[in-house]
Amino acid sequence: MPFGKKYRRREKAYLSLENHCGFTLLEVLLAIAILAFGILAVGSMQVTSIRQNAYANQVTAASVLGRDRLEGLVGLVYKDAYTDPALAVGTYQEDNPPEGYTISWEISDGCASGCDSPLNTKLIEVTVQHSRLHKPIVLMDIKPKAP
Repeated sequence: MPFGKKYRRREKAYLSLENHCGFTLLEVLLAIAILAFGILAVGSMQVTSIRQNAYANQVTAASVLGRDRLEGLVGLVYKDAYTDPALAVGTYQEDNPPEGYTISWEISDGCASGCDSPLNTKLIEVTVQHSRLHKPIVLMDIKPKAP
């Protein structure tokens, strides 16, 4: 019966190894579920990141357009002898803005008291709007009268 004892020893060894080797189907399914949940979270972050980058691109483009208009207005002549007609007090709008954008500006005279700007100045406020922006981009500058 040496063969019988040997066989029983192997059977016991096999049973003890069975409890410690490999993964059960439940463990594998749980690991796959956790991995899938993590991948979905990363995918969601990517979608949010792409949306925010697109929004930031719109804000940057609107800021550049507004800054360009403001620089053009600040560069105009404002003197006692001659003032550029484009600096006349009033509200104006860009004739051919880029698609989707609305660019408007308001020019007002400075005053001694009760105003936002000092005497002998022009307050220039440029507003850029886009349908995808939550709020308009507003840029302001003060143009002093040159001697």
